[in-house]
Amino acid sequence: MIESILNSRNIECVIKDEHSFGIYWTDWNIFGGVKVQVRESKARLAVRLLQVEEKQTRSSRKERQLFKKMRQNFNRRVDLTNIVLLALVLVVMVLTAMVVFFL
Repeated sequence: MIESILNSRNIECVIKDEHSFGIYWTDWNIFGGVKVQVRESKARLAVRLLQVEEKQTRSSRKERQLFKKMRQNFNRRVDLTNIVLLALVLVVMVLTAMVVFFL
């Protein structure tokens, strides 16, 4: 993902030790983690782009969590509405049966 972000802005980069997490998953930081190498002249721009991307990723993650909560609340309301409607139908059926039985 980092590589595609930087490449989309014409910043050449090399990702080093990207597979260390998969191989050494218990001690993935043993080699200092994943490293991104860019030309010195583009380093500031690369850091800034990645910071902006991180903020956007965080905000979109928060939005997904908010929508998930909204869906859960909606589903609860729908479930409650269905229960209330079912209860009303049962009451009407019982009242109808009583009227028919006693007449």
